[in-house]
Amino acid sequence: RARGDGKARNRRGRAERALVVAQVAVSVVLLAAAGLSVRSMVELTRVDAGYKPEQVLSLRVTPSRERYRRQEDRAAVGDRLVAAMRELPGVTSVALAGAVPLGEDGRMSHGMLIAGRAVAPNDVPPQAEMQIVTGEYFNTVGVPLMKGRTFDEHDRLGGEEVAVISRSLARRYWPDSDPIGARISPDGGDTWLRVVGIAGDVRDHALDKDPIDVFYVAFSQTPGGGNVLLRSTADPSLLAKRATAAVHAIDPDMPVDAVRTLLEVRLNSLAPRRLTASLLTLFAGLALLIAATGIGGVLAFSVSQRTREIGVRLALGAQRGEVLALILRQGGTMVATGLVLGTLGAVWLARFMQGLVFGIGPRDPATLAAVCLTLAAVGVVASLGPARRATSVDPVVALRNG
Repeated sequence: RARGDGKARNRRGRAERALVVAQVAVSVVLLAAAGLSVRSMVELTRVDAGYKPEQVLSLRVTPSRERYRRQEDRAAVGDRLVAAMRELPGVTSVALAGAVPLGEDGRMSHGMLIAGRAVAPNDVPPQAEMQIVTGEYFNTVGVPLMKGRTFDEHDRLGGEEVAVISRSLARRYWPDSDPIGARISPDGGDTWLRVVGIAGDVRDHALDKDPIDVFYVAFSQTPGGGNVLLRSTADPSLLAKRATAAVHAIDPDMPVDAVRTLLEVRLNSLAPRRLTASLLTLFAGLALLIAATGIGGVLAFSVSQRTREIGVRLALGAQRGEVLALILRQGGTMVATGLVLGTLGAVWLARFMQGLVFGIGPRDPATLAAVCLTLAAVGVVASLGPARRATSVDPVVALRNG
């Protein structure tokens, strides 16, 4: 019967050790995923998006189509909005734009014709995104002008329609020539725009995506609703109430919403990634806690079952440091096995992490090394309690009770 009880205890011990190994392996995988996600978030916060969101306030205005039916009326109310915002204290630059960088709306993708370049019937014309802005947009948002000019007072309704194109668009379709003066059409040839400037590229849609091809058209020639952008010398959020009041002073019924700074817009664009990183970190923390509890529990049970053995070792002259090393070695074996299996699992699962990482590889050695060191440290700490209890065993008591 005693032999049967011993076998049962051995089976139970092996099962518990296997469970701890599995817990450590799962912790490695979750910690690696969390580490990659957090490091990607850090890399994304350092991305140069091609503009300067600091000190800029944005508010969306929507003039009534019934009240401002004619293009001239919409252009006039746009001019009044700009003039009113310039009077606000601390404002250094004001612009109107159909969309803001990393915002959610106001963008239109167009097939684009280039004068002098025929498109075959079965070919897809060049694609680019059209954005409607005033000439001060580039200065207000901090998009550099690479060549040519932006829009000025001469670019009005009835005049020659003009466009500013992004650097990526210029490089794609005019790699060996100067696009200034070239003509493009966003509507199949009904309207032609003359290129007057080249602006820097902006990551308009996402910080982890390359800039897309863009051409900007003058708000004064394509007036409508959109966003008012104000660059300020002080905290731009303090201008929110005054800017809203300035809009309502022009038209009390004009809706104003989405009042926020461009820094807030940038942070909001990272919200899905931030949520993913938070959840992975939470799950990894729970897995780490469970693994640490499991290591401590298994070693504590092992010490209780081996009390007589430890007493005999001490009675025969074993040093307490040797007993401590014995228990720590048992815990280290479980942790090391779990680390090996977990690392293999993390490397295998890296193929599914491509969409979650940015600026680092899904098999980033530094992240895996940090995870392994963290778990090794947790394993040592979890093992110390049972190991110290083992060294406190009294050989006489252990032999008498055994």
